[in-house]
Amino acid sequence: MGEQGQARPARPAETLDHFLDLSTFSGIVTHGRNLDQQWQVTDQAATRSAVAEFAAVLDGLVADWIEERSTVAGVLAHQLAAPITSPFSARGCAVLALQSGQPELAAALVAKVAPGLTAEKLHRLSVFQATLQDHFPDFRPVDLPVR
Repeated sequence: MGEQGQARPARPAETLDHFLDLSTFSGIVTHGRNLDQQWQVTDQAATRSAVAEFAAVLDGLVADWIEERSTVAGVLAHQLAAPITSPFSARGCAVLALQSGQPELAAALVAKVAPGLTAEKLHRLSVFQATLQDHFPDFRPVDLPVR
């Protein structure tokens, strides 16, 4: 919250983090590699070596990560397959699925979010589902757990 109870506007990077779930980015990129390493650049040869290794990562794993998420279908497939790390992201993808004419996928995303939520958040998810159904008549709310 900002001053005097006003909501703080989201910064673009925060919104991007939530919707694209960039936390999975490091897990994919670091698969089989230690990218937390530091390269000691002591001379020109060490600089060339470090740059070449970093470029290879960008050319392979990072490029693949971006390619897999470069379409709406790719983003939605990733969100459905990956563990839910952000209910906000899953809800955003549910709306994206509905806008893409995929109400079953939207329901699957909502169902995937529900198990880890508290009673208060389940209530908010129930309101979210009702709102989705108001705006997208093809959406069928999923049964939520009772806490």
